[in-house]
Amino acid sequence: MKKEEQGSILIVVIIVSLLLSIAIMTGLSMSNDEMKATDQYYIKKATFYNTNAGLEDVRSEIYRDPSLNAVQGITREKNGTIDGNENKGKTISITGTLEDLDKYLNGSGAVSHVKPFNGFVAPPMPGMSLGTGTTVTPVIWNVTISSVTKKAKRQAFCEINAGVYSLMTTGY
Repeated sequence: MKKEEQGSILIVVIIVSLLLSIAIMTGLSMSNDEMKATDQYYIKKATFYNTNAGLEDVRSEIYRDPSLNAVQGITREKNGTIDGNENKGKTISITGTLEDLDKYLNGSGAVSHVKPFNGFVAPPMPGMSLGTGTTVTPVIWNVTISSVTKKAKRQAFCEINAGVYSLMTTGY
């Protein structure tokens, strides 16, 4: 072996080690980004399902007692966790818009009530004739549910505005 070639293998090993280290760091960084994106997707999905569950709760309350006073008194204010595990995230849902939710979270607002939809008269249900002597009135209720899910520094918001069709009796 020539004197000037001594140590050349050491330089090659150091360069190869450097290249492998860069490749490993790049792979770990990409993996970390994928985990964050998956976690954010999970949080958004949980927020949507929590909002949808709130809408179904309100719909059930409307169907249980569709009278004007009962429905206009419906509010939803629910704090919880994802799958009962606080480490997966905390959820809050209310009746109202995202603006109402922001005020509620800052302590400067309250939840909204369900209101009748304004804009047009609800049509009768298919196959149902509502003559002048009937005491049944079709009503579309304007229901807005907003939710937030928070986990560590990440959070997701969702708002669903739906019309819930019901029949309200006005007397017998």
